Amino acid sequence: MKSKDKIIYFAKSEENVLKKSKKMILDTIEKMFEDNTIEEFSIYELVHIELVKEGKQKFLRLYVDKDGGISHDDCVLISRKLGSILDEEDLIQEAYILEVSSPGIERPLKKLKDFVRFTGKKAEFKLYAPLEEIGMKKFIGNITSVNNEDIVIKLEENDEIVTVPFDKIATSKLVYSFDD
Repeated sequence: MKSKDKIIYFAKSEENVLKKSKKMILDTIEKMFEDNTIEEFSIYELVHIELVKEGKQKFLRLYVDKDGGISHDDCVLISRKLGSILDEEDLIQEAYILEVSSPGIERPLKKLKDFVRFTGKKAEFKLYAPLEEIGMKKFIGNITSVNNEDIVIKLEENDEIVTVPFDKIATSKLVYSFDD
């Protein structure tokens, strides 16, 4: 093995360690919200979390919600509490910026329970591959029901009813409507 090959090998190994470390960090934070070990977090739903590098800066972003909506004071409370926990545990070894915010009015639908919660609402869907029935992989429609792992949608375009397996959805988000 040439020394150049060793450098590439070590770089790939280091990258894999960093990915595992990132997953461990995100999983640890998710558990804080899911298992109610942090009392202050028990009323909040962690909608999405990401640890990303933009330019030279690293960001830990949390999108949280609660019944009745999230306020600025909620974001401040979560940010302060989580920030102190992360500093105390030294979970993230390098400098980062912690951002806590609402998922927004057009919040992402990430989990099966999100589709159940927002049944009757309009959403935008992007699939991994075109849906055979309609030949499209991107469309807007109303979530009419959730059956096991399938999302039943009434298409906005033509009122056709389609069934989409949950695991075929790449991304989905609510679509704000003035009618709501």
